[in-house]
Amino acid sequence: MLDEILKFTKITFYIQLIYGIIFTLLFWIPTVSLSIFGVTYTDEAGALSQMIGAAVAALTVGTILALRKREWSEVQVKMMMEIVWQLVVMIVVIVNAPLLGIYTITNVLIVVPEFAFTLLSILQQEEIIKPLLK
Repeated sequence: MLDEILKFTKITFYIQLIYGIIFTLLFWIPTVSLSIFGVTYTDEAGALSQMIGAAVAALTVGTILALRKREWSEVQVKMMMEIVWQLVVMIVVIVNAPLLGIYTITNVLIVVPEFAFTLLSILQQEEIIKPLLK
């Protein structure tokens, strides 16, 4: 396991930060997010959207804190939490694909690449694969 945080992992943090800010704001404004995903607004759907936004906000704060760290051991748990979150989201979306419509495509276009960056970062940091960037 490498002690330093690799350049690729730092890039992954910035990708997570950008996604996090966008989706926190998007889910906190349910009238916008629900219409994008083709869901009719109801008070219940709006509350669920805001709860998802709160979870994304928490992950984003974790990313901001991780950007300040210098050693892999200080951010390792955060990265494991990210990979689990992304996996669970992908599973839920796949299981509910017929109900989610356009959101399924959006999820594939956004979460899958983020998952790939996170997984590659972990594999590099744990020295399972060689660093992709110097």
